[in-house]
Amino acid sequence: MQVGKRFLLIDDDSDDRELFSDTLASVDPISICHPIPDGEEALNKLASNEIGRPDMIFLDINLPVMSGWQILTELKKKDSYLIEGLIRKPSNHHILKGMLEIVLSNLDKNSVKTICDSIHHLVRTYNQGHN
Repeated sequence: MQVGKRFLLIDDDSDDRELFSDTLASVDPISICHPIPDGEEALNKLASNEIGRPDMIFLDINLPVMSGWQILTELKKKDSYLIEGLIRKPSNHHILKGMLEIVLSNLDKNSVKTICDSIHHLVRTYNQGHN
């Protein structure tokens, strides 16, 4: 049995978590998505290995209690998560740059289709670089 990639989504908006999970399932049906509503819970689950090590983390920056920036700071201390790996490998800079361009260019759009298309592109780009 083929094991899918693990994705962690940290977002306090339940509609966004549902949209992301549904879209990811349509792009990569064997993937595993762990939608978590806050950073503190996510860090605890990562530390306890309850959800395993994710292949990719999608993080909302505007979160209550602990901001996305604070979560990134904590993840960087662990020195083993995707964002660190992508930044350190020069061959992967184009992947990170493309991901950031897509996300940043769509921040002000409220179109569900645009968001879904962006998630599709991010996951496909990631899968192409890691197969």
